[in-house]
Order: sequence, then structure tokens, then C-alpha cells
Amino acid sequence: MRPFRIGIMLIGASLVALWPGAALAGGGRGGGACDGFSSGDRLVMRDSCFEGVAHFVDASSTLLVVNAGAAPHSLTAVDGSFDTGTLSSGGKAEIPLKTTGIVRVYCTLHGTKAGGGMAGVLIVGDPTASAARPAAATTLGSRAWWSAARPWR
Repeated sequence: MRPFRIGIMLIGASLVALWPGAALAGGGRGGGACDGFSSGDRLVMRDSCFEGVAHFVDASSTLLVVNAGAAPHSLTAVDGSFDTGTLSSGGKAEIPLKTTGIVRVYCTLHGTKAGGGMAGVLIVGDPTASAARPAAATTLGSRAWWSAARPWR
């Protein structure tokens, strides 16, 4: 029975690896350079993923977006605050960042606003700063904070 289960798992893994959509999955699911986090004032787009699912950048800086893939890509904010337009292979665009916060981004050609495919987040500045926090988070009383800070209780 055990060799049968191992065989089924190997067949399943092979199908996932060979499935055309699996190799084109965006975000950090593509493996390699597209996993994890990236930082700095340069964001690189690869074919069907951003280099790093989450990209950290300082507030009040200009982000240089570079298409290092063979296919055209874009970097578009879900909230509509910026859009590079379509960048062909080797194309570059600059985005001035003026506000602190977390911005969901996607490629209009290979991703969705809902976070499918080529999508990620851009963390501008310190997202824990009071200006970036939702109003509800800043109005918590000290007692509510103390309870939340002690999950073992």
C-alpha cells in the first residue's frame, strides 16, 4: 500500500510541475527569484512574477520599475494611485511615492486586482506608523491593547 501512495504523490507532483499554468503562476509561487521579499528603490518584474511577493521601499522616494522579462508587463496599484502602463522587455518606469502604507499591486496583463497571477504588495515606508494605521487601530484603549499583547492568557 505504501509504494502505491508514493507513486500517486509522484504522479501528482509531476502533473503540477508540467501543468502550463503552474509555471506561469505569479506572486511568489514561481520559485527562485520570485519568492519572498525584495527591497530598495528598484523593483524588478520577471516573466509572470515580481521579484519578491512583497517589496519594501522608503517613503518619499522614487521607485524604478524594470521589466527584466521577455514578455511585456505593468505595475499597477489596485487602488489606482499609479500605473506604469505596459512596459516591453527592458522597459523602465519611475513612480514617485508620496504616502506611507501598503499598496496591493498587479500586472494588468498577467494578474488580477483580486491578487491572482502576477500580483504582490508594495510596502512604502513604515506601515506601522500612525499615519498608515486604520482609524480603528489607533482608537484601541490600553486595556484592549494589553489583552491583545498577551495571547497566552
